[in-house]
Amino acid sequence: MADSPASSYRTILLLLLALGAPAAAGEADDEIARTHFACGMTYFRAERSDPSVKEFLEAYRLSRRPDFLSNIGLA
Repeated sequence: MADSPASSYRTILLLLLALGAPAAAGEADDEIARTHFACGMTYFRAERSDPSVKEFLEAYRLSRRPDFLSNIGLA
């Protein structure tokens, strides 16, 4: 039994929405990661190594950007 065009469109729409959801979550994680990075830099400038490392690690966990690893190494 063949699907109707409307049913096929709904299926495609649901797939597109499902695929777009992780991207939206990823954007939110990137924003939170930037906040953690900024906090880490504030601690780093104040020569507070332990809290800066914690913030940089959290930023890396959220974004998986390798440049955060070099900040961890410097702190």
